[in-house]
Amino acid sequence: AFAVLFTFSLLVFLSHAIELDFCVGDPSLPRGPTGYSCKDPSKVTVDDFVYTGFRVGGPTTNIFKYSVNFAFSDTYPALNGLGISMARLDFGVGGVIPIHTHRTSE
Repeated sequence: AFAVLFTFSLLVFLSHAIELDFCVGDPSLPRGPTGYSCKDPSKVTVDDFVYTGFRVGGPTTNIFKYSVNFAFSDTYPALNGLGISMARLDFGVGGVIPIHTHRTSE
């Protein structure tokens, strides 16, 4: 039990994101399992925290009359390392999302 606890405590200290208040992703660096490496805080700008992809709705002219627009850390660097993404769903009149399942959190 001690060995497992010790191993997990080492993993926590290896994460550079814990050392900072925020970790804006730097897409010019290689991507790892937890996202991009953190951008140098002196090079972070307000634009890293602004995402304009949700300003305009998507087309709802398809058969199901809906549109989905996603924001991941690739397009919105402020989401880096948080393990989350965002989505905007637009429905036309009578729009539906077909029944589906998500087996795991993919």
